[in-house]
Amino acid sequence: MTIRSTIAFISLVLLAILGRVALSSRPVKSVRIHHAFAHLQWAARVRFDWKGKTIVATGDVPDDPTFARVSGVLAQIVGANYVVNETRVASHEQPSLPGQTIGTITIPVNSRYDDSPESLQQISAILRLPQVETVSVTADQTLSNVILGRYRFGPSDLPRSYALLAHRIAELNALRDADLVNPGRLKVPVLPPRALEVAPLAAPPHAGISYYGFSAEGTQGLIVNRSIMEEAVFARGVEPPLSAVSLVSVPVTASDLSSTRSALSNLPSGLSSAKMTITFASWTPAPDASIHKTLSPAEVAVLRATLAKKPSRNATVFILDDGWPDGATYSQSIDELQRLSDIARDHYGFAHVNLKTSGFTPLPSSRPHSSYIRDALKEFTDADTGHIVKIVYVPLSREQNSDPVLRELLLLHFIEEMARVSPSITASDLNAANDYVTKVLTNIQSKYDDQKISTDEAIVEAVWSTADVVAKQSRGKDVFFINESWTVASGSMEDNHPGGSAGIAVVAAGNVPGKIVNSDIEGVDFAKQCASSRSVLAAINVVRGKGIVCNSSIVKSEFIDDTFVASFDGEVFPGANETDCLNGDVDQCACGTSFSAPRISWLLALAEAMRTENAEYATWNVALENKLKRLRANDSVPWIGLYLNPAQLLKP
Repeated sequence: MTIRSTIAFISLVLLAILGRVALSSRPVKSVRIHHAFAHLQWAARVRFDWKGKTIVATGDVPDDPTFARVSGVLAQIVGANYVVNETRVASHEQPSLPGQTIGTITIPVNSRYDDSPESLQQISAILRLPQVETVSVTADQTLSNVILGRYRFGPSDLPRSYALLAHRIAELNALRDADLVNPGRLKVPVLPPRALEVAPLAAPPHAGISYYGFSAEGTQGLIVNRSIMEEAVFARGVEPPLSAVSLVSVPVTASDLSSTRSALSNLPSGLSSAKMTITFASWTPAPDASIHKTLSPAEVAVLRATLAKKPSRNATVFILDDGWPDGATYSQSIDELQRLSDIARDHYGFAHVNLKTSGFTPLPSSRPHSSYIRDALKEFTDADTGHIVKIVYVPLSREQNSDPVLRELLLLHFIEEMARVSPSITASDLNAANDYVTKVLTNIQSKYDDQKISTDEAIVEAVWSTADVVAKQSRGKDVFFINESWTVASGSMEDNHPGGSAGIAVVAAGNVPGKIVNSDIEGVDFAKQCASSRSVLAAINVVRGKGIVCNSSIVKSEFIDDTFVASFDGEVFPGANETDCLNGDVDQCACGTSFSAPRISWLLALAEAMRTENAEYATWNVALENKLKRLRANDSVPWIGLYLNPAQLLKP
């Protein structure tokens, strides 16, 4: 090569380098961003600002597809690791009409009111409920007459309780004088009547009572305006217990969901039923594609060495998804669910039920969402020949004849809530439980949909409740992880997972680049609770050495030290072009936070199964979070530092 040609070659190389540097510079990227959005009508309402290497989008966009488009274009220009999309969807689709009933909340109340601080606390909570009923007032009645007739106490026997109730009724009806009421209809709280000792004969109904009768045990059961079920009036001569459980069951609409839960935030327990539409991502990989491996040879060796040891406790991963992907997972899941049912029923003194009444029914899809989760875990489950980590799939629809399983979980959940406040479970409790279960099941779709499922958040609570009951009876302090590889519409749910539990939820962050799941603007349920609850871990999709892949959503980087979050590889099938897949072109591959989440759940379950020292349930989730924080690596790209390193996690 001559000197002239050498110089020319070097010049071309330098020009190429300079061109690449120029294209990657902030001014050039800003121009490209402006050009990408300049011709769009809504672009004037969106602002783009730089924070170091990161581009931040704020303002309003017309709909969710536009939000995703903004994220995708920015990711292509600046890279997925450097996008924060905090635009607001201006006309966000509401999950339900404001006045439409989306479910119910049932609260057990000790109706043996006694003016104690505990009694006044629960009365105050019920009085703040937005749901009310109405009673008829005659011309000769005063407010004290109304309260005595409806609630069975007055200012002389329970002065503090009476004062609270009178004040609330005056507030509801804009009464200037608390004891002057006009004839007609009067709004009153849905507080159960006081439990009293009465004769075991049918008593005449009073104002507001639409049904009145006795149960087989001699306790009265009544429904007040079809919103209150009571079982707390005792037959004469029967020694009443210190508590008498009345069940307040109120309908909840989309508009009063938040205020209802706010009113009940200080009560120890309650059952909720709320319609919930979950959304899945979809993929179409080649049928003969091989499953992507996430572990290095060294990590495989660590995994096998760990699995060769004897576990210290049971650790279970519950996969709440579209169903059972195959007969093997169905069989394993039913066996474990049967074990949980038997232990819980023994705890309550109930006879066992058989959950294996029907065989496996396949989902009407060759590739249901749950099958990708199964394949995402195959690398781990194939090595776990002793089934140290127990995998339990729980369908969120009724497609696969899952009614017996769902009914049993919901019934056990109801009974557990009653057991928290009642010394014994009566036949009336069981009748109320069956009524609750039937209502919840009507919210759950019976036909399969590969994109979304209309279900009820009560299933999540029921799995959590039943697993908690069983785990807390274990000598080894068993633990569990509830995997949620789906999202729901932002702001549609306000679920609060329990503290002091034997389990946590591991929740997919979603797949929109730059979307902050715990943002105050447009968060993602349920993952947004990763910043407010030690019971919810958000799962992000990261490949080591690359960072965010496959359009993974993120969490707030500035608050990452106070956020329960971890990342892991979420690639299952790379498709024809793995590079394009990781960069966000996921139409022909299977890659997402839906598959990071179960892998994180499984690895954490194995590590917890092998933990040699027992931990108290009140603090173990905090200890687990602190452990994950210690394992985080320092990196200029925060999501890479969140990567859950299996070798470090499983280190003895």
